[in-house]
Amino acid sequence: MTAICYVTVCTPKWRTMNDTNANGALPSDSFKVPDVETCKTECSQAVKCVAVDVDVRSKPMVCWPHYRPDDLKDKNIFAQKGTNFYQLTGSCAPSKPL
Repeated sequence: MTAICYVTVCTPKWRTMNDTNANGALPSDSFKVPDVETCKTECSQAVKCVAVDVDVRSKPMVCWPHYRPDDLKDKNIFAQKGTNFYQLTGSCAPSKPL
């Protein structure tokens, strides 16, 4: 029997809104990150993460993941200086054999 390896190269897609925040992220889910990319990577690897808010004024920065699609509705998004909102618009699906 021969082992077959599958390699998927994929870059998640993000919608960026500077100086913007979304309601719904829970304080208990927040964590400190050295940079924005670390926060986005953590979200893209989490099963239900749909977006993140990053408090870019804090050192280290604070990452606030969103796990509910309702957080993305216009009524939940508002201006907030120093916080950037990143919505995951395209993620990487696990590779499948052909």
